[in-house]
Amino acid sequence: MIRITSGGDASLIGLIRLTAAGWHYVLSPSYRFKKHREWRKIAGTMGVIYGVASCLLAFVFSLLIPVMACLVTHY
Repeated sequence: MIRITSGGDASLIGLIRLTAAGWHYVLSPSYRFKKHREWRKIAGTMGVIYGVASCLLAFVFSLLIPVMACLVTHY
């Protein structure tokens, strides 16, 4: 088991989990259906809206990471 000791490591792992969840949400209809059911059970319709928004934002952010890396290295 990996032990996380610093806040920076925890933030990086959280970011990786969030972007992976975003990709999984976009690519897998069965995962999407399962998450919608889970969010609806926990928080109702607003829970689904917030869940979808967070997954799609994570997906878009993961697409922007290479663009930002290119901009940083060129300037």
